[in-house]
Amino acid sequence: MKRCDILHRRHIMMRILRRCRSIPLLRPMVKSIYKCAISRGVLKYSIKTATEKVCAISPRPKGSSCWKLQQCENTYDLSVIIPFYKTEQYAKECIDSVLSQTCDYRVEVILINDGSPDGCCNILNSYTNLENVVVLHRENGGVAAARNAGIAVAHGEYLMFVDSDDMIAEGAIQVLMATARIYKADIVEGSHQTITVDGKRQKIYLKTAKVSSGGEGLFGYPWGKVLRKDLFREVCFPKGFWYEDTIMATLIYPNACTTVTIPDLVAYYRINPKGQTASGTGNPKSIDTLYVTEDILNTYEILQLPLTDSRKKQLVLQLGPYLVHRTSWLNEDSLQALFAVASDVARRNHLLPSHKTGDFFFDELCEALAEGQYQRWKWASQLL
Repeated sequence: MKRCDILHRRHIMMRILRRCRSIPLLRPMVKSIYKCAISRGVLKYSIKTATEKVCAISPRPKGSSCWKLQQCENTYDLSVIIPFYKTEQYAKECIDSVLSQTCDYRVEVILINDGSPDGCCNILNSYTNLENVVVLHRENGGVAAARNAGIAVAHGEYLMFVDSDDMIAEGAIQVLMATARIYKADIVEGSHQTITVDGKRQKIYLKTAKVSSGGEGLFGYPWGKVLRKDLFREVCFPKGFWYEDTIMATLIYPNACTTVTIPDLVAYYRINPKGQTASGTGNPKSIDTLYVTEDILNTYEILQLPLTDSRKKQLVLQLGPYLVHRTSWLNEDSLQALFAVASDVARRNHLLPSHKTGDFFFDELCEALAEGQYQRWKWASQLL
């Protein structure tokens, strides 16, 4: 049987088990199957050899999520930052959805041509005559570097990130900024709706009105919200990494005092079959899940940020279900090397709890990382 067929069957089996796990009466059965299926054998892999194997598949990017932002004076209430790369068919629709907003706030729009080889350059240049529009042209460096370039020149008290194949809803800026002012919030996030490549509207992801702190209840992406620029004084998007948005939940949200979610529709998210999420399978850059976690831990150390239990859990999940899901296409030898490095990162940085949390599969994941048990790690990660 071909390996792709085996992987497909395993994927179907895991989907069935995950569905059964969500049914209270079937949870004991899922746990029994899991206990019978896993091996607790310890993986014998030196960290040096494992690191060399992982780096041979995809080397670690040289960027960092740590920086010192020299902030510009806040002459606007909001800076909207939009990087462009190979999105000429959506560019004008995206920009116009921002510029057509009616609101009571001073809004700056920063358009960044990230070395796009298509017609984005000319489209962006057609907006340079507008007083509140800034157009930046730069060599291609990826979305993280492009967003950072926008942050560095932003004159807004708040920031809003928009992907260039998406749009924002009518009235989005008004409701987000009004809420931010009322609650003196660091972050305000609204609801969003998915759309197809041809603009057909699909599922609405409705948020519940809630005031909290530390990003409780927020999605882990930068768009669909406004964020106080001060949150980026020492933290930026790590250049050269895939999954650069990981900094939101691990570095940005924890430092937010007041975060608010509102039910109002504020964004249209385009399901792009050529995007990173859809095209990650089979790409060596999917290993960046591990690298970006290491980078975030390094930033914690540099900035002397406290590693609370909730932050540790987020990072353990990066080394478990996120890593397993994104790199499942690798062969067993490569996956074992990847696990060896992930296990070392978790233990060396003291991410694993000293006692059980009561979440069965999370506890299994932690014990697998602590003991170097590869198969147990794979199963627990897929069933979390």
